[in-house]
Amino acid sequence: MPPPTYPAPGYEQTHFTRNLYMSYSGHQTIDLRSLLGLTSIQNGRDVEYVVVRARSRYGYGSMQIRTNFVPNSSLATVGAYTQDHHMYVTGNRELGWGVNTLELQLQGEITIDSITVKLGGRYRR
Repeated sequence: MPPPTYPAPGYEQTHFTRNLYMSYSGHQTIDLRSLLGLTSIQNGRDVEYVVVRARSRYGYGSMQIRTNFVPNSSLATVGAYTQDHHMYVTGNRELGWGVNTLELQLQGEITIDSITVKLGGRYRR
């Protein structure tokens, strides 16, 4: 009888957070998969939403989630005061199959305190 198998490290982790405290200006794109360490271990799990704690210098910033280089969430307006912005990924949300790239597109003078990605779903078996 073969030995029992256990989930790989990171299998059950659902929230991936990175504290940044960085400012961005103009049009910028942040690669969330590499920033948050979302590797092939998480392939097959759904990206439920992304939370960005941010503020903009003049209250006119905006940000949006892009998957596979295409905008895939509603446009979030970033105000002058720090707040959490929840962006939900639409369409196919499965890492590694429907979502190969996961990016945050910024416009304006934006300061980001933290970024969190919530994963759900199950691995393919």
